[in-house]
Amino acid sequence: MLDHFGLDQVTLLGISLGGGLAIRAAAGEPRIARVISDDILTDFLACNLRQFPASARADAALLAGAEDHYVPLSQLADQISTLAAARSVTARVFARDAQAQNHVQADNIALSVQVILGWLDSIDRRDSQPGLTLLSWSTGK
Repeated sequence: MLDHFGLDQVTLLGISLGGGLAIRAAAGEPRIARVISDDILTDFLACNLRQFPASARADAALLAGAEDHYVPLSQLADQISTLAAARSVTARVFARDAQAQNHVQADNIALSVQVILGWLDSIDRRDSQPGLTLLSWSTGK
């Protein structure tokens, strides 16, 4: 599809299992400049083989629910550790007080989309202003 449409500097969004697959795709496709993984997934057998490569060079946003009933929160740290070559890694854990603590923030998708769009804006600002550093998100609202 990238070839067909002549796309470059693409943002790839993967949701649920697609979150892990999006990172895998970014590792093998240099035209993927930004990858958003909502939800993270490093060990499909636990929730698959350890096949998520550390060679992804894209900017990465990892989104997780604090009380995800499919993907253990411990996989967030696992996923972060696989992204050693990424241009930047930003993680966000959604908590109960934001009503987004479940898998792919099913109870507050609007907040998830707001966070994704804010992250994309911060990447665009960083890329348009040399020397600007991208900060990571924290847990919570």
